[in-house]
Amino acid sequence: MHVLTTAPSRLPHRYSQIPSYPMPQHRSTALATQARMLYIILYFAPDVLDEQSHTMREIVDRHFAGADAYWVVPYYMGFLEELPHAWEPYKAAKAALSNTTNANEIKRLYAQHTQNLSDCRKKLAHFLTEGVLTEELCLEHTNDLLHCVRMCNVTIRWLMLHRRARMRKLPVADPEQERREAEMLCPNMDLALHASAHHGALPLPAGASRGRDAAARADGHGPV
Repeated sequence: MHVLTTAPSRLPHRYSQIPSYPMPQHRSTALATQARMLYIILYFAPDVLDEQSHTMREIVDRHFAGADAYWVVPYYMGFLEELPHAWEPYKAAKAALSNTTNANEIKRLYAQHTQNLSDCRKKLAHFLTEGVLTEELCLEHTNDLLHCVRMCNVTIRWLMLHRRARMRKLPVADPEQERREAEMLCPNMDLALHASAHHGALPLPAGASRGRDAAARADGHGPV
């Protein structure tokens, strides 16, 4: 259990995606693969989960906190676990996770990612409008395009993981849930088109310019 005797901040990032997600606000997403490995390994050292408050605080702060904090871990294909329920019996783990899963923080995260979803749709609608995503634009604005892809990936991943989370504990019903879930499919398709076109500045498929019209319809404008 060398990995658990090493301070989490000094663990080698063998499974991290930091080169793909270099921005600090995407740190938890960048370390998600390493986090799910830690989730499994920690069960082989229950004393860490139960008694080592400092270690658990460092693990949570590094892997499950921040702007993209999350508490639903996809530890294997199609298998999810919610940390507040999994770590309920373990004193140190439960205390370390409390800042991420209090009602105000959960409400903030849902509101933030709902807004991010709307922003992503608008950006994708712009880039996917026919004639916009040219080879010249790809070369001159590569960083903007990659930032758009990263934001879409982070937002869609978070919302898909937490869409049925039991730890919502919102003080009021979430009026955005149904609309947000209905809209989630559109950015997935647009993001695929965006990535494909950006990869080689390829001509957009027929109908790709629908992105702007779809965004207008979602906002209550334009033809249905």
